[in-house]
Amino acid sequence: MFSTLFFTPHVTITEGLINVLGGGVTRAFRPVFPSHLGLYLVAILDVSSAESDIPLVFRIVDIDSDDVVLTEIAADATQIFGPEEDVDPRVMSNPFVVDLTSLVIPKPGTYRVETTVNGKESIAINLQVLAQ
Repeated sequence: MFSTLFFTPHVTITEGLINVLGGGVTRAFRPVFPSHLGLYLVAILDVSSAESDIPLVFRIVDIDSDDVVLTEIAADATQIFGPEEDVDPRVMSNPFVVDLTSLVIPKPGTYRVETTVNGKESIAINLQVLAQ
């Protein structure tokens, strides 16, 4: 399951470490609509090293317009370990970055990212997008 979701304007992942600048965005201001979102979604997936090919879905919906789906992103999380690696079998945190910078936001409002892991609902996060 996901343990963390948050929006940020700048992020990189280097050697499994998340480097965030300005993380925890809950409101975004845009000068015109439609507009690009201009944010990344940072997600932490907690799974054991025995799990692989885990289906993930990120669904972005407009909750002010009867949950109209703006986009849905599906991916498989695959862990790759070499035969010589001594991998801890316990649950580990795995960072993901979802690039939503080019996602078109049609109008001001509140939008929600809903997530599923292995077909089961995980956590969700809301973002308010306002006119500048």
